[in-house]
Amino acid sequence: MNADALPYEPNDSIDMIAKLVETLEEPITSGSSYVTGANRFMLLGLALSMNAKDILETGYNTGYTTFTLAMSGARVVGVDNEFEQPALKYIALERAKLFPNVELVQDDALIYLTMAQDRSFDLIFIDDCHWAEYTRMEIHQVRRILRPGGCVVFHDTHFAHIWEVIEEEFPVAWQ
Repeated sequence: MNADALPYEPNDSIDMIAKLVETLEEPITSGSSYVTGANRFMLLGLALSMNAKDILETGYNTGYTTFTLAMSGARVVGVDNEFEQPALKYIALERAKLFPNVELVQDDALIYLTMAQDRSFDLIFIDDCHWAEYTRMEIHQVRRILRPGGCVVFHDTHFAHIWEVIEEEFPVAWQ
């Protein structure tokens, strides 16, 4: 990646990476901290390999995954409600000030997805509400806002039969 495209000064990149590595040791609290450090870096690798320009994460909570994705240089939008664990969201909002390419939106993910423009994201990471019918409604919107050649990743697919919903709602060509 060209250093001019990075959202931070190249001299700061070692500090940024060190801070991200520190999150590998953070105690598991909720939300994006349930995404292991290895999985966060796998998502970063995916974003870099597909040259994602616009990334959406639903359920940012602490922001660990959001900020890892921000290291790709892409514009990253994190969406999460404002009523679950507000202290963690406050931490994420404070950390977001370090990343000019991150926008944190406090709203219901399905409302945000419904209002998003068609074909507006290259990579979408779904990690918010783990109810089957809610996920089904999200998938209808994800199929609309995902750009051709884009990728959607779901977390916690073992909850509430989410995997069955994904298999039902995505044609084989999408899998």
